[in-house]
Amino acid sequence: MSQPKRRKGAQKRVRVTIDANRTGSGMVSVQFGGVTVQTDPVQPSVLAQNVASGREALRRAARGIPKIGVHIARMPDVPLFRVDPHHPDRVIRQMGDKIESGVFMNGRFKVEP
Repeated sequence: MSQPKRRKGAQKRVRVTIDANRTGSGMVSVQFGGVTVQTDPVQPSVLAQNVASGREALRRAARGIPKIGVHIARMPDVPLFRVDPHHPDRVIRQMGDKIESGVFMNGRFKVEP
């Protein structure tokens, strides 16, 4: 079976499988696809230091993300759409002070009581 043609500028997908095994020599063998790397095992103190620095980085990042969600600035004549929480098959349209519930039919919003 032939492969589908890639779109122009699309990145090639790469699959990486990682398996880590201890060898008899005290070394750790890590395999990335067809490449095997052998290294000394991680010392517990180094592992603890890396975990601590990762937690500190997460704390710093969390301070920069104070609220969950996205803020959308409202424009006067542009409707804002959201899912109706009481009727998931319907949409709520809000424009200014006017709020209506309905559905999209043929690409247009249709108000439904």
